[in-house]
Amino acid sequence: MNNIRSLCFVFFAGLAVSVFFSSYTNSNYQHDDLDTSYIDTIKLGLGEIQTDPEKSLGLLTKSYEHCMQKKDFGNAIRCLIGITDIERFRGNYNLAFEKLWDALLLTDKYGNEKNIITIHRNLGILYGIYNKDSSAINHLSLSLKKAKILNEKESVKNGEIIASYFSLSSIYRDNEQYDLALNYLDSCYLLNPDKNLPYVETDKGYLYLKMGNLKLAEKHLYNASKYLTRNNERYLVVCYSFIGDLKLAQNEPDSALYYYSKSLNTIEAKKAYVEFRPDLLRKISSLHLKKNNYVNAYNYLNASTKVSDSLFNATSDQNNKLFEIKNKYKEALLEKETLLQAQNVLIEQKNAAQVRLRLLIGLIVLLGVSGFLFFRLRVKLKKLSLKQIMEMEKNSAVLEVKSKELTTYALQMIDKEKALHELLEIIREVAPGKHHSLHSKYANRNNKLWEEFNMRFVEVNSDFYEKLREKYPDLTPTEQKHCALIRLNFDSNEMAQILNISLQSIHTSRYRIRKKLKLLHETSLSNFIAEL
Repeated sequence: MNNIRSLCFVFFAGLAVSVFFSSYTNSNYQHDDLDTSYIDTIKLGLGEIQTDPEKSLGLLTKSYEHCMQKKDFGNAIRCLIGITDIERFRGNYNLAFEKLWDALLLTDKYGNEKNIITIHRNLGILYGIYNKDSSAINHLSLSLKKAKILNEKESVKNGEIIASYFSLSSIYRDNEQYDLALNYLDSCYLLNPDKNLPYVETDKGYLYLKMGNLKLAEKHLYNASKYLTRNNERYLVVCYSFIGDLKLAQNEPDSALYYYSKSLNTIEAKKAYVEFRPDLLRKISSLHLKKNNYVNAYNYLNASTKVSDSLFNATSDQNNKLFEIKNKYKEALLEKETLLQAQNVLIEQKNAAQVRLRLLIGLIVLLGVSGFLFFRLRVKLKKLSLKQIMEMEKNSAVLEVKSKELTTYALQMIDKEKALHELLEIIREVAPGKHHSLHSKYANRNNKLWEEFNMRFVEVNSDFYEKLREKYPDLTPTEQKHCALIRLNFDSNEMAQILNISLQSIHTSRYRIRKKLKLLHETSLSNFIAEL
């Protein structure tokens, strides 16, 4: 992204001596002479994000369209960032991601450096939700670096640095790097020692809980809860969830259930932090299981599965295009081409008006056009190379996410199958009459889970089965299925659980596969399949 900004800077600097730069500047700020009453609507929309997100979304969407018509790109970027916040809190991560890239494109062309801070921070948060930690840390570090630079110039306040520190702390918190996360939170207090920071207090309490200091954890979490409740803020979702964890650690399961339920209710009321819902439902299921409330335990676990699939399933309606990012830069190049043509028209008009200096102007134009064409050719070559690199990075990111989702889904299948099997065994002992119907339902579900898993595997490894059938046509469909699981590095026990067959059957199948592949005894079956 720094390369893109550098190219844009060189591009406009090269045109600074021309009439085009003046024309571009006037068009970029022409909204100063227009009716600016819509700016109040933008402020109202941004102010309603916490209290009435639906109303805020409507105001900001209309304001964005108005800003684009008026070429008020600075306020258009503000609208996009606000829309991103609303969609992210509602769990519409694909829309949030797309709007952020739209905002980044506008910022590269027309925006100021302050917008770069917010956009990269929000990108880092989105990548963090999908556990793409390296990408998340990269964007958050860019945000923090830019915030520090502008803070030294007194262009931004300490709050921007605090927000970046807090977001980085959340990533390291989720990765169980508690000491590092705590350092970032302490940095927030150093920058603003006199003001109450309830978000920081919440996360600090959770870190102390994970580090075993329950007394400090309770102090910070309750302090945060009082402030957040008084101001009715959305972060109560997170605070209540962490207090529930604290109550579990204090061996108070009823209180834990109370706070987990409050967190769920706050998600429904605020339409925010919906990514917490699957984990909360799973925790509530575990508490009911400990109380021998098997029906409630089953229902909550099943609800957790459905919510998790709706949020993070690669084929869900909301997120199936999450990382299929359109290359907006191609459109930007076309727009710049149009502007360059307009520049040439202005130059020709000026040459026609300067009849007495025609010879001198002709020589200047010739030299200028030659230099301009050479410069434009270099810029195009650089942009083409940059475009190819970005496309490769995008494709790599998409494949990485899908591969990670596939493995995660398979592991979730194993965990869920274990939990469901245990519940069925308990139900067979406690309520034998219900066992048969639930067992049949469970068997049908297992077949559907495998079909969905196989569909996802083909999507990520589109040519695997084709190569396998071409080289080894003697393999049966079942053996091909086993090869797919071996390719994902699942051991025999995990394969048996996923396919719902015995461990001995897995061993027999692996022996037959090795025989059909004509592998030597010392050759690893897993390595051989991975290299196909």
